[in-house]
Formats: sequence, C-alpha cells, structure tokens
Amino acid sequence: MAENPYGGEKTEPATPRRRQPSRPWSRWERTVPCIISSTWPCLWEAFEVFGLPDSILSDNDMIFAGRNGPSWIESRLMRLDIDVIHGRPYHPQTQGKVERLNGTLERELLRDSTFEDSGDLQRGFDDFRQRYNFERPHEALGLDVPGAHYAPSKRKRPRAVPEISYHPGALLRKVDSTGRISFKNFKVEVGQGISGEYVEIRDGQDCLDVFYGSYRVLGFNLGEDRVRRFRQYRKVPGGR
Repeated sequence: MAENPYGGEKTEPATPRRRQPSRPWSRWERTVPCIISSTWPCLWEAFEVFGLPDSILSDNDMIFAGRNGPSWIESRLMRLDIDVIHGRPYHPQTQGKVERLNGTLERELLRDSTFEDSGDLQRGFDDFRQRYNFERPHEALGLDVPGAHYAPSKRKRPRAVPEISYHPGALLRKVDSTGRISFKNFKVEVGQGISGEYVEIRDGQDCLDVFYGSYRVLGFNLGEDRVRRFRQYRKVPGGR
C-alpha cells in the first residue's frame, strides 16, 4: 500500500461482507489513514481474490457514506451491482461481528507485540488470519474453523468497473462538480461522488425519483421556493 504522506502509521481493516452465514475475514492490511486512495485498491484486490459480494455493510464514515447522495466508493459498488448497507449512526452493535474481530485481533496480536516496520506488521496480520480462519476453533461453529464453512463468491470481478447505462429516451441530467443537477430552474443535490456522471429522473408515486443506473438514490418534490429530498438507495429490478 502507499506510504502515508502525512507521517505516522495506522492500520485499517478491510473486511467485505459476504453471503455465507459463517465466513472468515478475508484481508487485513496495513494502510494509510482511511481515504479513497487506500481503501478502494484494497477492496478492488479483495474482489479479485474472493469474488463480488451481494452487499457491503459499513459504518457512516464519509469514505463509505455520502452525506447528500452516493459517495465515490458507493457509486462504484452500485456499478458492480453490490448493495450498499450502512449501520445506524452511533450504533456500533450493527457491526458487532467486526467489532468482536477487532477485539480478538487486539488481544491476540497487537496488545503485547512489537513490530520493526510495516512489513513485519503485515506478516503478523497474515499469520493471525491463517490461525483465525483455519486453525482456531470457533464456539459458534461447533468448534469448526471458519474456513470449513466458506466458499468464494461465484460472481467474478470484472477487469474494470462497468459504466452506467440508461435506456433510450431516458430523462437525464449531468451532475455538476458540486454534486448537483438542474431541473426546472431548481438545483437538486444528488452527491459529489457521482460528479461528471448522468442520473435519470423518473416520475415516482408521490415525487420525482433520481436513479443512478438501476439504483434509486433519492426522491424529491419541487415547491415554490424549495426542494424536498428523500434519500434512499434502492435497486429496482429490471431497471424500472
């Protein structure tokens, strides 16, 4: 991974959510602080090794959760047909399994160990992953090891992230550099993570819907002097 230009070192986990109910964790790498330039390459490499998950569950860090629309990483996950799920703010129990793993890693590797450099730390992570997945019995699995219950996803990672496409005649608007679109003299914020790309506007049941590919990213109503926004990421089967 790239060196931290700001100095110092920080370890950040990358543990994509998989489909299997009992699943070993896939990667743990020493990375720079949680930024797109370090997070996305780690995810992309994990997808190549383990396949694409159905969904990814994350907290609400700005890297993963856009504040007024999809973040850059969310938009890439959507283009890979990976559902984006976020835990409730200030509710760490949602990621309870990850928090438990963090505690186990802290107790069994990090608390009483010293590492000469980042390479030495990475080797420690790799050794721990081997023990955790294939040697250490887990009570919740009837003392089996997680590796005995895991199979990689059958969905292979493509060579590149697919481009978004829309059906002929779709009502499209291009997202500007501030993350907004213009519609009937109103500015509607749809997210800086998709700046420079196109979104589709459709008539919803009681509002106008904004779609990014097959995902509904928000709904809005136009008033005399304001826009009401209803954020919701939801995939519509068949793209309609």
